Amino acid sequence: MKRVILASLTLMLVVSCGTARKVINTDVHAADSTRITATTATNVETMVDTTKTDSGKITVIEIVFFDPVSPTPATDTTATEPVKPVIQITDGGNIRIDNANNIKSVKATTIETESTAKGETHEIKSETAAVDSVSVSSKDETHHEETTPVESPVGRNIKSILSLVFGILLLLLVGFMIWKFRKR
Repeated sequence: MKRVILASLTLMLVVSCGTARKVINTDVHAADSTRITATTATNVETMVDTTKTDSGKITVIEIVFFDPVSPTPATDTTATEPVKPVIQITDGGNIRIDNANNIKSVKATTIETESTAKGETHEIKSETAAVDSVSVSSKDETHHEETTPVESPVGRNIKSILSLVFGILLLLLVGFMIWKFRKR
């Protein structure tokens, strides 16, 4: 008898309290990766003319004088030294001679030189630069959603009526059991 009562109570609890639930778990993982490579190349070629030019001008002046006349003591009582010439060369290369009484000849020789050393220098520079950038972004989302379906009022009323009827029958059964045990 106790078994019947316990089984009935358990059945009533299971039927009246049970609800259906819908559980949704959603896991989202999104990862974006971006890589950018920028390369810069530079080539510089330089040419320098290193030609050297040297020039020069040399003027050689040769002046030949007559032999100096020495005064004779009989003719000149005052001995004086001969007058020396003054030589001036101007910027244009002209020669000016003052007091040129005893010049026999003047010879001017001009020597001009010019030398050229040709040269060229080449220089080449190459540069390369690379820049890498990496961008990684990650996004994790977890959604947990629990929903209980909505029952229709008719279904709820039917469950309530069945629970009430079952409860009344249980009470009647318990009352009947008590009455039967009292007769003994």
